Amino acid sequence: MNLTIDRDTLAGLLRTAAPAVPSRTTAPVLRCVKVTTSDGSVSVSATNTELFVTGRATAETGKPGSLCVPADVIQSAVKLAPSGPVSIVSGARAELKYAGGSYKLNTEDVSKFPEWVPPELQGVSFEIDAPALVRCLTRVAFCCSERVESFTTSGVWLEVANGEFNAVATDSIRLGIATAKVADGVQASALVPAPTVQAVKAAFSGRTGPVTVTVWGSTVRFADDSLSIASPLLTGKFAPWRMLEQKVKPHGTTFVDDPSALLRAVRRATVTADAADTAVVLTGEGPTLTLKAAGAVGEGEVEHVCKSQSGVASAVTTKMDPKNLTDALALAASDGVESITFAFEARKAAWVECDGWKYASMPIVK
Repeated sequence: MNLTIDRDTLAGLLRTAAPAVPSRTTAPVLRCVKVTTSDGSVSVSATNTELFVTGRATAETGKPGSLCVPADVIQSAVKLAPSGPVSIVSGARAELKYAGGSYKLNTEDVSKFPEWVPPELQGVSFEIDAPALVRCLTRVAFCCSERVESFTTSGVWLEVANGEFNAVATDSIRLGIATAKVADGVQASALVPAPTVQAVKAAFSGRTGPVTVTVWGSTVRFADDSLSIASPLLTGKFAPWRMLEQKVKPHGTTFVDDPSALLRAVRRATVTADAADTAVVLTGEGPTLTLKAAGAVGEGEVEHVCKSQSGVASAVTTKMDPKNLTDALALAASDGVESITFAFEARKAAWVECDGWKYASMPIVK
């Protein structure tokens, strides 16, 4: 096997495959990427047996073939090589050549590399634009539970029906819902593990074309013309998120504001907060929000005037975890959102909403 490819293109393929390379494993072949050539194209694959990633690109190729080389070594070698074409030639050891130098790399037995085989069952497929998919996953992924025992809340629920794509995540404290339009006529649902979600976000970020999502009974695949990510699905029942949305959404005072301005107000109020007391008390009266936080070093209080206010005119107060608020507001600000709806009431969730995104954070009740 031999191939010649642009250094930057090969580096991109290796970065795409990297999330599937396990950091710890007793199987040496899993620490490798599999490089395969065929008819003017090259594919780079990696797997930890739970996540399968394959990226493809055009290249000058000779005799078709495959080899497995340590992922970290070839990634470092390609990164340090100068810009321009690089070549890979198989033999007793793989040789990576570039202008002015070369590396000889040990290989592993290609036959031991686990391959992803599509299920024989009939799958359900739909298409969604890559920017919309990445945006939806980004807006909810931080709501996934980090606790291993919270199995069904450690992933993102994907649901397609009536021409609408919903991505939902919750850790029982926070709830994130992101929506995008897709073609009508398809119904599908899947509970995708958080590591797969992170890999999909990273791999499809910056792409503009459609992504085909195929769901089998217990497997999902995200693919376009040059990239494929497949993974088993989580099992178990996901939270009844539509009912949960209606239950936690406040119906009292509603504010409209710039997320960046509100984020600055929360951060100013919580300068004195510490790990022992991270609650921020919010009081809304008219368009003015008063935010208070106390810690061992002192107390902070900030008055912030929102763009507008509607609903209950009398004062309403709640106590929130500031991190849960700042995570959502920072995400909205970084996403270029200029205006959000922010609502809360006593013993109800704080609610952030903008076009295609809803976020709820439960209050601190003690």
